[in-house]
Amino acid sequence: MREKLITCARGAAIFLLVVGLAIPSIGYAGRGDEDDKSNPGRKEEERSEQFRSQRDDRQISGQVLEINSLLETPEMTVANVDGKVRVRMLTTDLIAKNGVRLGDHVTLIGEKISEVEFECQEMSVDGHLGDDPDEEDDD
Repeated sequence: MREKLITCARGAAIFLLVVGLAIPSIGYAGRGDEDDKSNPGRKEEERSEQFRSQRDDRQISGQVLEINSLLETPEMTVANVDGKVRVRMLTTDLIAKNGVRLGDHVTLIGEKISEVEFECQEMSVDGHLGDDPDEEDDD
C-alpha cells in the first residue's frame, strides 16, 4: 500500500511539474501574435507616421507672407501649421515662373534646414489669393 502511495505521489508530482512548466510557455507563446491581431493597423500607423515625418522634412505647404526676389538667393516667408518659415529659393526664377503673389498658397519641395528654415528646389501654387475656386473659365 505504501509503495502505491509513493508511486501515485511521484506520478502526481511529475504531472504537476510538467503542467507547471507548460502553462507559462503556452501563455507567452502567442502574446506577440495576439497584439498584432488585436491592433492590425499599428504597424501601418508607424509606417504612416514615419512617411509623414520624412515628407515633412522634404515638403511644406502654406501661405506666402513676404517675397524678396532682390536677393542673390531669393527668399519668401511662408506661414504653415508650425509658424513662419523662411524659404530660400535654390532655383532663382521659381517665384517669377510660378507667378507667386502675396497671400498665395504654395507647396514647396526641398530640404528642411530647421523648424524655421527651408531650402526650396521645386514649387507649385495651390491657389492664388482672390481666385474663386468655383469660378470656371468661359473659354
